Amino acid sequence: MLETLKIENVALIKTLEIDFSSGFNIIMGETGAGKSIIIDALNFVLGDKADKTLIRFNEETMKVSALFSVSNQVKNLLSELGFEEDDQVLLSRTYSQSGKGECRINGQIVPVAMLKQLGFALVSTLSQNESIGLLKQKNHLSILDNYKSSDLIKVKEELEAITSKLNELSKEIKSYGGSEANRIRQIDMLKFQINEIENANILENEDIILQDKLTKLSNADKISNALSNALSCLENDNAGLDLIRSAISSLSQIENYDENASKIISTLQESLLGVQDSVDFMYQIREEYDVNPRDLDNLLERKDVLDNLKHKYGGNLSEVQNFMIMAKNELDNLENAEEYLAKKQEERKKLLELAQEKFIELSEKRREHAKELEEKISLGLKDIGILNAKFKVDFISLAQSLSDIETYNVNSFEDVEFLFSANVGEELKPLAKTISGGEMNRFMLIFKNIVAEESSPETLIFDEIDSGISGHIAVSVAKKIAKLSKKYQILCISHLPQVVSMGDTFYYVSKSDNGQRTETTIRKLTDNEIVHEICELTYGAVDENKLNLTKDLLKTNLQTKSTLE
Repeated sequence: MLETLKIENVALIKTLEIDFSSGFNIIMGETGAGKSIIIDALNFVLGDKADKTLIRFNEETMKVSALFSVSNQVKNLLSELGFEEDDQVLLSRTYSQSGKGECRINGQIVPVAMLKQLGFALVSTLSQNESIGLLKQKNHLSILDNYKSSDLIKVKEELEAITSKLNELSKEIKSYGGSEANRIRQIDMLKFQINEIENANILENEDIILQDKLTKLSNADKISNALSNALSCLENDNAGLDLIRSAISSLSQIENYDENASKIISTLQESLLGVQDSVDFMYQIREEYDVNPRDLDNLLERKDVLDNLKHKYGGNLSEVQNFMIMAKNELDNLENAEEYLAKKQEERKKLLELAQEKFIELSEKRREHAKELEEKISLGLKDIGILNAKFKVDFISLAQSLSDIETYNVNSFEDVEFLFSANVGEELKPLAKTISGGEMNRFMLIFKNIVAEESSPETLIFDEIDSGISGHIAVSVAKKIAKLSKKYQILCISHLPQVVSMGDTFYYVSKSDNGQRTETTIRKLTDNEIVHEICELTYGAVDENKLNLTKDLLKTNLQTKSTLE
């Protein structure tokens, strides 16, 4: 059970430490005082999703710790998780504005998933918001499977192993074409792809070379004109070459008089040769750009062929070639796969037969559990005032046969939906479409009672699940929760006098401000304070006569609780 809860910087709470008792704990207080914040803080330390909006304003980090005394079942779980067995376990968790957090079990840092796993074994919470999950049909099968889940462990493990093999085998068969007709189609397609690539006679880096040629040819006129202009500058009368020759001739006349003239002549002669070589090279280049329009068309057509191959088989020609190699290997496998596929298909057939047996076994167990749930919920609802309630787990087939399923898992053959009717003569309809708010609260109470019997958490939390009910129904609900408190520790937030007056230990939540900040506090009520608060809750005003009536109510409820089994 939960012994101590410590809260720091959560919403309106600066610091708070609460020591809880066994039995029926009532948490009272005005609306908005912060009762549900205490439950939110507890759920946070039990592994619920962290929310920065819970951090107290102007604070960086919130922290919650919870000390539990534990049963042998939880001790075993702690041992499985790698912790020493002890009579107590301390959970703690922090979370900051930056989104960073830390979870600990007995001081050891753990992942939040482990905290949550342990939290499920320690506490079960029933709130108004939790009914949303129960109303969603997509959750119904997992809810059913969680009821007496230990009965399903073995068959589910066996089925998971079989379906895993089936999925692997289906994938392998598919890689070899699947059925004979598919294999033939795949062989034809591969042959076409291979022929298309081979017939293209791709050269190494051909697309790069081709693109370079096209870039040049697309600018042929510009290049040719530039070369012609350059040649004209060098070859016209009185142009570059003639001027160099004239300079050499003039300098040769003074060569005998000045040794520098010889050096200059040598340099000019080298330049003359270089310019002449450049002229010859430019003529050669210009001839390359004397392009036949048909040659350009051929290059463009070839580019289209290569681009098409790259679009189909890879981003570049190297990938296209690799694709062809893999296609040839796959083709070879497919053309020689008839015997192999026959063997695999026979293996798959045997696995399907085994899976069919396990699916039937799982379905039968689910139907047994569903029948139990139907009876227990219908009877429980009658106990708390929905006298003509009918509840049914409707099974939905998802496939005509296992062969129709593409990907297998333990839930691939069937699903369920919860149906409900509260009145005589009304047909059963989906729970979400037919149940009222008040009925839903009572339904959740009964459902949680049943689930608790199977999952055996140490502590049950009821967070204002009694809204929307009153009178004798409220009395029935109060007795139901009080009966649970004989076996479990109950933490209950309620505004109903009928429920509150059944409590064993009482806590009062209030908030106050100092002119600058508002803060939530909690205190354990004395006997006199209990009478006063319940009197005020029941009658609105307090006087001596009403206080005496409240004392009589508490005495009567105490006697009632002693008779509950």
